[in-house]
Amino acid sequence: MKMKLSIFKITFVFGTLVVSGILAWNVDPEAARSDLVITTVVTLFSILAGFLMAIMALTAESEGTHAGNWRELQRRYPVVQTRLYTCAMIFYVYMTTMGLIVASDLIRNSHPATASTIDFLYIWFGFWSFMLSFSIPVILSKTLLGWFDQRIRTKRKDVGLTD
Repeated sequence: MKMKLSIFKITFVFGTLVVSGILAWNVDPEAARSDLVITTVVTLFSILAGFLMAIMALTAESEGTHAGNWRELQRRYPVVQTRLYTCAMIFYVYMTTMGLIVASDLIRNSHPATASTIDFLYIWFGFWSFMLSFSIPVILSKTLLGWFDQRIRTKRKDVGLTD
């Protein structure tokens, strides 16, 4: 089963990537090295990564256990696949941001020029992952509304009504 990519999604991802790069380019390099900034970014993305895992579990569980039959599951598979892949992509961007912070800290004293480049990249990925996070409520809303739609169809079928 193929995933569908929409022009909006592609534009959103690449648009946020470009805007993030522009924002990162304009950040003071010394601010990127601030302990407070680093602690805030790591804490924020650690929490968001955990929240994202919970959404992925909720998406898979709600779609998988509340479908009426195997045909309904098969019909919903591409939708669930797209949502899970989207969440996974955002998760990997979070992890990349935190990995870049760790890498920068590890080489800061021995390779300062490389550490500055990595600082720029972590700020870029930080802005990008922050912007991508705005899609999480949409994913969660669609998952929960899909669950409600399925429950309504089931309840209607139970009382003899058809769609």
